[in-house]
Amino acid sequence: MNQPIKQSIKAWPEQERPRERLLAQGAQSLSDAELLAIFLRSGSKQHSAVELARLLIQHFGGLNPIFDAELPDLAQFNGIGPTKYTQLMAVKELGRRYLNNHFQQQRLCLDSSSLVLDYLRYELQGEKQEVFAVLCLDAELRKLHFKKLFFGSHLACHVSINQTLRYAIQQQACQIVIAHNHPYGMAQPSSEDITLTQQLQQACNLLEIHLIDHFIIAADSYFSFAEQQLLMPIKI
Repeated sequence: MNQPIKQSIKAWPEQERPRERLLAQGAQSLSDAELLAIFLRSGSKQHSAVELARLLIQHFGGLNPIFDAELPDLAQFNGIGPTKYTQLMAVKELGRRYLNNHFQQQRLCLDSSSLVLDYLRYELQGEKQEVFAVLCLDAELRKLHFKKLFFGSHLACHVSINQTLRYAIQQQACQIVIAHNHPYGMAQPSSEDITLTQQLQQACNLLEIHLIDHFIIAADSYFSFAEQQLLMPIKI
């Protein structure tokens, strides 16, 4: 049986080529596979760059695992060798430094839930164990400090409410956001998560500290207690 002939991206209609679409419509209009294909530049004898990118995403389960993979794992795919691997690592490090320069600026203003979520994802990405963290903010929602306070296993993390509040007071926080990650699970709260959040909010209210939200961060999703109306309304 004859093998299908691979069609080069150069042979695609111009409006369908990833590079041309990026220039015309912006990077946000491209899929993960198309963005990765632009980086790869070329595929292999069997696959175009887009097809190779799709195979990589399907095999590893997303972009993050691809960038976290080691050379022997990536080299199983025709078209991926030491050169492309070093380029991948360089792109990953450039992205990390870009985010670091953005998020570590003094008095960073986090005045929307989407900004807070981006910041928490940046800080908690790559953690292989469950981590509980606190983001301290002033009255104008500017970042005072962020700290990963408690570390657990890949399934659970013990949290001290007293230590959490002591940290917030030390930072002179008017408002806090708490967060923890589910490194290998879905972004859904357990009954223990809900109880902890309620107890912490009650304690914060006594100290006149506003608990803005509790985020659970998973690999490809998140859960917001505030969005799901699981935080008690503030009494005025």
